[in-house]
Amino acid sequence: MMDVYHEDFRDSIAVDARIKKVSAAHGLSFGAYAEEEDFYLNVARKAGLNGLELDRLMFVSHIGIPPF
Repeated sequence: MMDVYHEDFRDSIAVDARIKKVSAAHGLSFGAYAEEEDFYLNVARKAGLNGLELDRLMFVSHIGIPPF
């Protein structure tokens, strides 16, 4: 089983269907997986988050569970 809290995953974002929906909703398109991941990692940094934190925040928002 993958340990998502492992430090190797802290600065990454899983560009999956929900991330692609967010991109499409904002009129964003990317040529490659890495380009889209880099965009969201930059968003995370500007918000004072790491990639894993933004990924989890977007996941919780996507499935409708309040984070707190």
